[in-house]
Amino acid sequence: MRADNGAQIDFLMPPVPPDKQGGRQQSLTGELAAGTMRGLDLALRHRVLVDLSGKDLEGRSVDRSLPVCAPEIFIMLKALAIAGRDKPKDAYDIHFVLLHDGRGPRGLATALRSLRPHEAIDAAVESLQRDYKDVDSRGPRDVCAFLGRPEDDQLGGDALAYVLDFLEMLTAE
Repeated sequence: MRADNGAQIDFLMPPVPPDKQGGRQQSLTGELAAGTMRGLDLALRHRVLVDLSGKDLEGRSVDRSLPVCAPEIFIMLKALAIAGRDKPKDAYDIHFVLLHDGRGPRGLATALRSLRPHEAIDAAVESLQRDYKDVDSRGPRDVCAFLGRPEDDQLGGDALAYVLDFLEMLTAE
């Protein structure tokens, strides 16, 4: 749906029925549809509040707490996105969260692991294992491409190492 200011607003919902694959449009009314996404049920159940402060369009000070998807679930959703589309930003988003969340890759994996079993987590693991085999795999190269450094093997190696560390903890028995 496009807002009056030209911004596009995407609505998301879990697949209906829940056992269906995501990635399709679900008609809600004659003029409104939502994209379906596997794992969205976890994002809706495990939210964190983020405090934002700033100015509104009229220049007034505004403070709000907004619910957002927990970082470990965001990584899962981005891993699912990588499997279904070709946008280097998805790999970069994974890299950014693994790099900047204070719990680190292992802490994030431990948090996500506590939500198993869930088919979306298993699918995310498969996606990451497929696209993060080595420094020349799609995931690390997409991180480099997104940052405008397509030949940076150090950056690609770092992106690979973070994901492999995350996967090791997530899949540990």
